Amino acid sequence: MGVAPGVVSTSSDADAALCASCGQKGREVDVLTVKSMLTPSALATLDISQRFRFCSHPACKVVYFGHTGQQFLIEDMSIPVFQKDTRPSVPVCYCFGWTRARIREELSSTGTSTAAASISAHIKAGRCACEVNNPQGACCLGNVASSVKEARQQLTHVSVNSAQTAPRGVFEAQEVH
Repeated sequence: MGVAPGVVSTSSDADAALCASCGQKGREVDVLTVKSMLTPSALATLDISQRFRFCSHPACKVVYFGHTGQQFLIEDMSIPVFQKDTRPSVPVCYCFGWTRARIREELSSTGTSTAAASISAHIKAGRCACEVNNPQGACCLGNVASSVKEARQQLTHVSVNSAQTAPRGVFEAQEVH
């Protein structure tokens, strides 16, 4: 993709695809996504002539970076960013209210997660708005799958640890006298 008319690029397109802070390749996002995520004060500084990319590296404070150097950090976001914030209350699906906590609670109580199927049904019905609601500017189903897998592992780990720390005799057949 070339540089927009009237914009002077200071680096090659390949360099512009990499986050200057962490070096990770960023996924291109529409400026509409960036606009919808920024705090009012950050939005007031937005250079709409830039092509922006999303940095998903969890340890990097940069969320969006433009091809000519403008960056927006975690503190410039109006909502928490799934890839950058591990709290249970952070959305995994920004359109339909799935959080890490909700996925884990459902798995804990039912043994299964309906998150992906529910979201897929909404997508099929044309209800999702990922380009506006999700900071990564794309569908959340990959994040949902990884969150379900992580929650299953955590719940399995808790179950195994509970069994290992149970008082002696709880899981053993009791002797009959």
